[in-house]
Amino acid sequence: MQLSRIQAIWFLVAIGVFVVIVLLYQANRSKQIRERLEMLAREMGWSEVGSSSFWVVAVRGMWNGYNVRIRRLARQKYTPERIATNIRVQAPARIVVTRRQRGIFAGRPMLLFGPPLVELPLYSQFWIRADEITLAERLMKSSAAGMLDRILLSRFDLLRMNNDNLIVIRTTAADLDQIARLAREELELLRTVIEALSLRP
Repeated sequence: MQLSRIQAIWFLVAIGVFVVIVLLYQANRSKQIRERLEMLAREMGWSEVGSSSFWVVAVRGMWNGYNVRIRRLARQKYTPERIATNIRVQAPARIVVTRRQRGIFAGRPMLLFGPPLVELPLYSQFWIRADEITLAERLMKSSAAGMLDRILLSRFDLLRMNNDNLIVIRTTAADLDQIARLAREELELLRTVIEALSLRP
């Protein structure tokens, strides 16, 4: 009985040490990501740069008159770690663009909520949902189409505009330089979309 109690105590101690190590690792990684994203924000001329960290790392600021935020979305049970870049705009309609995937349903989006699917034959590699097909055509006829083709690759990647938000989300990896590169590409894509659709802050 005494041995079982000692074993139980050591087991709890081991679990506690493991949890502490995980938390310290997460805190250190979050700090490194935050610092790298803050550096990127200043390189791109943001003002009023601020941040939050730990489980959700976010850097926010003003960029060319727009309110911008970059977030690291932590890995979850069925989704990998992702980088999300969000710009506040006056959105005239809703648009969602995702990559078609291989398989029976090809990653077809659920249509119970959100804008309807629109068919643009020249861009059959995407699932495109929009309230206004003319707005979707305007987007895809701009230079944003080529950027979307390079950026939206996995089933977790998307471009979405709704309410007052324009956002792009992509899967990422552990490398800090890659995270910064993906965030920069997301910002460039959103800037191109804003110009193509003449979106205002």
